[in-house]
Amino acid sequence: MFEGIATAILALSQPPVIGIIILGTIIGLVAGVLPGLGNVQAMAVALPFTFGMDRITAIYFLSSIASSATFGGSITAILINIPGTPANATTVFDGYAMTKRGEADRALAISATASAWLQPFP
Repeated sequence: MFEGIATAILALSQPPVIGIIILGTIIGLVAGVLPGLGNVQAMAVALPFTFGMDRITAIYFLSSIASSATFGGSITAILINIPGTPANATTVFDGYAMTKRGEADRALAISATASAWLQPFP
């Protein structure tokens, strides 16, 4: 069981894998910002690109898309009162109210922190 964790950490230290994670994060953010396009749809579109990848690299790629799409949806929910993904429907209530009070940067920081800490733990 623990040898799999060591393999994943070793793969994470390689520069091509870090580049794939950055690419997946950008794709996820764009998918989250566009209303109606969520993390599941973005992962379905990106799935054919993973067929030629190593298994661990593909999992990192799809995981970065899934986790960053949720934060991308909160950007539109906070700034313009339109949730980008269904997971951000409740972000509209408090986030947009903070934007109207001039605290948009604080609302985005709270959302980014929550997405970074809570996404891997369902």
